[in-house]
Amino acid sequence: MRNYWKATRVKVVLAAILALFSSFGLLVPTAGANPVIGPAYYLYSKHQPNVHANCIYSGIHLYKYLGSVGLDPHRRYKLVQYKATEVGNIHYDYYNDDAFSSAAKYSSCVHGDIDYSYYGLHKVQRSVVQVWYCDNGACTGGGVTYGSWHNKNWT
Repeated sequence: MRNYWKATRVKVVLAAILALFSSFGLLVPTAGANPVIGPAYYLYSKHQPNVHANCIYSGIHLYKYLGSVGLDPHRRYKLVQYKATEVGNIHYDYYNDDAFSSAAKYSSCVHGDIDYSYYGLHKVQRSVVQVWYCDNGACTGGGVTYGSWHNKNWT
């Protein structure tokens, strides 16, 4: 019975540590099986096979923060429909378009090569309206209207 409680305590402590790191955005799932340390919103990476400056380790080094970079065009991560209406034979779909306008840039050493990884930093949002013209069940696109980007830097 004593071993059961000891094993249960270990599991609870490990789950609490994992929850703590996850809440701070320190664990980021990747395409591989192992998580990496970094900000919460992974966007993309660039592999630099010909750059070997201070990169002699045969495994994977932890990330080094290199500052923020602007993203042009903005990097979309979510498009959510929030309303649909009809007026006669015209159908309107309303969306919120969420994106990042800048990214945090990190470098890492992966098997002797430099990788640059980018994580979303500043969030922005715009409205999108899709218009459809419908007649006897067949609809054709009538165009898309985009609102201007505005600050939406929620956590």
